[in-house]
Amino acid sequence: MLGDIEDTQCHYWLYANYFEIVPPTERTVTRWWHTPLFLNHDALWNPEFTEDGIVFDVILKNKLPAERERIKLD
Repeated sequence: MLGDIEDTQCHYWLYANYFEIVPPTERTVTRWWHTPLFLNHDALWNPEFTEDGIVFDVILKNKLPAERERIKLD
């Protein structure tokens, strides 16, 4: 997926059972369930594979200025 997404024409709808928002965050709820994520070349930053998943930065809030948040997918 990470290799494919380097192509600017490629995109994914990723349906995750849940993902966790990794601190630091101002949110009180840090785990989201059954969430589709639209990922493309401009929406995925700093991917890092961990022992039990992948961690990367995304923009989750629909507001300006845009704020990146770090999430973890198991």
